[in-house]
Amino acid sequence: MAGTFQLTYVPGYYTLSDSSRGLSNSAFVLTKTTTARFPCSSSTSRDQKLNVRLTCAPNTRRPFVCRASSGERDTERETSLRERFEKWCQTHDVVYGGKHEWLRRFEIYKSNVQYIDYHNSLNKFADLTEAEFKARYSMNFPYSFQGLVSAASSLADLGALVLSTPDPISKSHISHLAFSRWRSDNNLPVGSISHLPSSPARPPKPLLVPTNEVPSPKDSDLPLNAYMLHNLAHIELNAIDLAWDTVARFSPFLDVLGRDFFDDFAHVAYDESRHFVWCSERLAELGFKYGDMPANNLLMRECQNTSSNVAARLAVIPLVQEARGLDAGPRLVKRLMGFGDHRTSKIVKEIADEEIAHVAVGVHWYLSVCHKMNRAPCPTFKDLIKEYGAALRGPFNHSARETAGIPRDWYDPSCGTGVDEGGNEQGGKEQLSAVYDRLTHIISMESENSNAMNECVGRNVLASESRD
Repeated sequence: MAGTFQLTYVPGYYTLSDSSRGLSNSAFVLTKTTTARFPCSSSTSRDQKLNVRLTCAPNTRRPFVCRASSGERDTERETSLRERFEKWCQTHDVVYGGKHEWLRRFEIYKSNVQYIDYHNSLNKFADLTEAEFKARYSMNFPYSFQGLVSAASSLADLGALVLSTPDPISKSHISHLAFSRWRSDNNLPVGSISHLPSSPARPPKPLLVPTNEVPSPKDSDLPLNAYMLHNLAHIELNAIDLAWDTVARFSPFLDVLGRDFFDDFAHVAYDESRHFVWCSERLAELGFKYGDMPANNLLMRECQNTSSNVAARLAVIPLVQEARGLDAGPRLVKRLMGFGDHRTSKIVKEIADEEIAHVAVGVHWYLSVCHKMNRAPCPTFKDLIKEYGAALRGPFNHSARETAGIPRDWYDPSCGTGVDEGGNEQGGKEQLSAVYDRLTHIISMESENSNAMNECVGRNVLASESRD
């Protein structure tokens, strides 16, 4: 009997390989626990099934689960997709020249809907192939940006280029191009930069002030939705610089950290650049722009404080500061919905979902560094945030933090830990093993509306560029 087999994955960055279709090393980000289905026949062996595999970058500590299932649900999904495709054709006044063309476009539609349903809503681009979309609607970056990115001799140089760019939109575009070049040029080295400025280049506005001097919503000239969106845009712009600073500043330690460390944080920077552009575009739709109100400099101060300690950088930035975004995201979405701005709430929700993967990347590399240092992760984390003055403030979104892989006893004083805080060698190994085990088993049951993962990262362009 024909059916499917399923693979379940937790958040992180992944590489797609499918030798039967000639695909290899296509990378994409996964932001929530997801189940992917692949067709198989009753004669398909387990080894043949595993020939289609998703291998986590940078290693295989994240889960790989396989089981057979009936094809009945896939038949139901096929019928549902046909109905959706027909409705989509009516909505966008699309008429095809014959049955053959209809079937060909439907297959393209099905492939695209798997990815777009996961990230966005369907629109008028949904029956275009990736090549067709790029030919018609690809982003046009200024030639000068392309030239600057092409001239860089390493990933670290690309990071320094982004950090030296003051204009926020230009910074976002160069960040996008930098990561694209890194992923397309297999011969580009990580490189090494021994001296970086302590702070990235910044635009004249917004005025940077202490946190307690940032205007409250009622004292601001912006409406509540624009106020919250401006604050988020400021965080995302800082996050671009934080990620690239991590790449460039710690590039001399390539031999210790490994190439995949830099690949992951370059990918984070790419995501953050998209997030800033979304916020900036939405602010413009509301009649405002980034820089219309003062902002704080907390994140970049933390960046400077941790510039000489990679363990501290990972503990303070992803595990404390970015994790706060997991806590605040649902509250922001709720407030925006109450304000009546559903479009902004959707943008904020999508950003909050993607931040889970960023925190998961931070957890992974923090554990890796602790392992190399032969240190127990939990007491080391607590020592670092105390040393660097990074406060842990609730309320906490325990569900999102657990999905990202942060053990509750790391941040919640009400949750005790059975590991000796003294950090003896055996206790450290047991704690490290326990946390890795937790990361490996954060797998939820498949929900009725789970969407299958797409097989090509190139559709990131389709998902992001087609945003209404």
